[in-house]
Formats: sequence, structure tokens, C-alpha cells
Amino acid sequence: MHNVFRPLLHQQLLLERKVSVDADGQTVFASGTSVPCRTFTRPTRLTLATGEEVIASDLVWVASGTGLHVEDRVTLEDGRVALLKLVDVAPDNRGRVWIEKGYLV
Repeated sequence: MHNVFRPLLHQQLLLERKVSVDADGQTVFASGTSVPCRTFTRPTRLTLATGEEVIASDLVWVASGTGLHVEDRVTLEDGRVALLKLVDVAPDNRGRVWIEKGYLV
């Protein structure tokens, strides 16, 4: 089905998926893939599932099916690197999901 929101995703980000944690406790990421997106710099206070409160610096919107996951690493067009801390979807009134959103810290 044609995604009517795809033309609005005129920016790009580099998405590196979290693969594992090495023996030293450092996060290991897969090689990055370029993903069309729409980025908004909008500081937002979030309460995570753990109860921790954080301030997200940016909000990114990507097409549904991208499969954003918490703790994936994102590089924005301006070169800033951030982690996804909260991922959500935006369903329409029929329940179809057209777009995913991720909050970056």
C-alpha cells in the first residue's frame, strides 16, 4: 500500500542497529544504513518504561516498517550522533501504522 507520508520524509539519517554488548560492556552496532526521515529539534521530557526521566533533544519520523528500536544509534544530517531512547508509532483512525517516531538523547 502506498505510504502517503513518504514524500514528507525529505531528510536522511544513518541508522546503526544495536547488535550486542561486548565483554567490556561496550555496545556493538551493526554497520549503518541510510533511512529517509524527518527530523525536529524539539527538547522533550520523557519518562521511560524504567521510570527514568530524560530530556530528548530531537524527534525523528521514519516510514513504518523501518523497525526503530530503543538503543539503536542514529547519525543526523548535521553530524550529531544520538541514541534512540523511546520509539512509538502513529496509527491512523483505522489502526494502520504509517509512520514510526523515535526520541533521541
